[in-house]
Amino acid sequence: MSRKFIIAVFNNADTAYGAAADVKTLEGNKLGFKVKAGGLMAKDGKGNPYWLDEKERPLWGTLVGTVVGGLLGLVGGPAGAAAGATLGATSGLVGDALSESFDADDVEWVTAQLSPGKAAMVLDAEEDSPVYFDEIAAKYGAIVRRDDA
Repeated sequence: MSRKFIIAVFNNADTAYGAAADVKTLEGNKLGFKVKAGGLMAKDGKGNPYWLDEKERPLWGTLVGTVVGGLLGLVGGPAGAAAGATLGATSGLVGDALSESFDADDVEWVTAQLSPGKAAMVLDAEEDSPVYFDEIAAKYGAIVRRDDA
């Protein structure tokens, strides 16, 4: 299995929640896909990022993880930086992990795609093939970006 950081951007929170449920089923089927950390984030009408409802978070693990939490900070400007810093204090050194995982092009892509009202699933995962996750993303109309971890 190869480790990837996967970001899928959905048109709204409802489709992101549906995809998250399917990803959990995919994981349970032992098809060469395992999430190490992950969560759902969205942007409100003013463009401020936030984690989706506590009832669904954490989706994987007790915290969303250093990279996943740090991305919120990079995407969100001052409001996101505060949230990312809070997660960083509890889950490790956000900046170091991000500098190794996401480059400026990745952050620019996420920032451009995650417009107000949209939601994103951010995963640190191991996968044998992108096929299974990509089928879920297509089912819910998401666009996907991957990077090697």
